Amino acid sequence: MLRPAVVASVVFVAAVGSAAEPQKPTKEFRKAFEKVFTPPRLGHDFGAFAVLVADDVPTVSRYGHMRSPEDMQGFQTIRVDVVDGQLSYDAKSFAKHSVGTLLKRGEVVGIVHVGYGKGTVELSFETRRKLMVTRTEVGAPVKQQTEGELCTTVLRFRLPTGLAQPATAAEVPAALEYVGGFLKAFPDEVSALAYARSLK
Repeated sequence: MLRPAVVASVVFVAAVGSAAEPQKPTKEFRKAFEKVFTPPRLGHDFGAFAVLVADDVPTVSRYGHMRSPEDMQGFQTIRVDVVDGQLSYDAKSFAKHSVGTLLKRGEVVGIVHVGYGKGTVELSFETRRKLMVTRTEVGAPVKQQTEGELCTTVLRFRLPTGLAQPATAAEVPAALEYVGGFLKAFPDEVSALAYARSLK
C-alpha cells in the first residue's frame, strides 16, 4: 500500500526541479516586451532607440579587428552578459584584443535585434555616432590608424531568478525595470537625443 505514495512523491520532486530551470519567455512576454524595445521592421535599420544609463559598457567596431577596403569580415559585435545587475565579460581580453571602447552614460544607440533564450533577453544595438577606435592597417601589422567607426554590442540580460519561468506578460514590467538599469528605450531618435542631453 505504500508504493503509490512513494511514486507520487518522486513525481512531485521532479516537477518542482523542472519548474526551477530557466525557460524561454513566452510569446505573450515577447509581444509585450517588444512594445517598448521594438525590433526593426523590414527595410529599417533600427526599431526602438535607447540611451545608456550606465557607464563602461564595452562595444566594438562593427568591422572587426582589421578593416579591409571591402570590409571582408562583415558585421562584428561583442556579447556582454548582465547577471544580477552586473556586467560580465572578459575585460582583460577586451582591452588587449578588441577594436573598441567603453560606452558612457548618455550614449544614444539604435536597437538592431531583440532575441530570447532560456531565462534571458538579448538586446543588440549599434551606436548612432562614430566612436574613435584604433586598429591595425591591412597589410601593415605594425602600422595603426585611429578613426571614427560605428560600434555594436549585444547585452544579454539574465532575468532575475524571482521571475516566473517561463516569463509571461505579467513579468514584463519587472523585466523592463531590470533592463532599465542599463538602457532606457524611446520610440524615436529625437526623443532619445533629448533625454541624453538631460543627463549631461
